[in-house]
Formats: sequence, structure tokens, C-alpha cells
Amino acid sequence: MVRIYILPKFAELTSEPDHTHSMVYQQIERRFDVRIDRAEVDVFACGASNAIAKALNIPEGTPCLAIIRHYFDANGNPFEISVTYHPERRFIYSMEFRG
Repeated sequence: MVRIYILPKFAELTSEPDHTHSMVYQQIERRFDVRIDRAEVDVFACGASNAIAKALNIPEGTPCLAIIRHYFDANGNPFEISVTYHPERRFIYSMEFRG
């Protein structure tokens, strides 16, 4: 489950069919010439609230991985925030480090 929050000046994107083919921040970059300067990502475990549980068709309290992303422009202004919930066993986060 994902919730995406954008500035009102980008609201026309909500009627675009492109959401399954490109990320919302990419659509903002293309259409409004706003470039990402940085992003902050918070990842944490939580129990599914009643609303999240209903949306994901899981029991309330089921462990989930929550990911909150804040996207900022070159002036340090946030222009998109996304909140994603992944129930246990439906998401794997993998990293590889090389020396």
C-alpha cells in the first residue's frame, strides 16, 4: 500500500495514466522541471493499523515494513512524500556492498 503526497501545484498529475510506468517524482521532473536534489528515506517496522490492514487484506497488527520517502528540490523544499507499507513476507530489501 502506498500513499503519495504532492504539492497542490502538481495536482493535475493525479489524473495521469502514467503512474504504473514511472515514479511520481519522475513525472514531476518531466512536466514541471523540478529536479530532485536529495531524498530522505526512513525505514521502520510497525503493526498494521485498522486502515492499513483493511487496505492490504491482512489482520490488524500484522507486522509491516514502513518506508517514508521525502523528495527535496535544489532549494531544500519538499515536493513529494510517499508512505509505503509492506506486510511481512511480501517484501525483501536486499543490498550488496563491494570493497
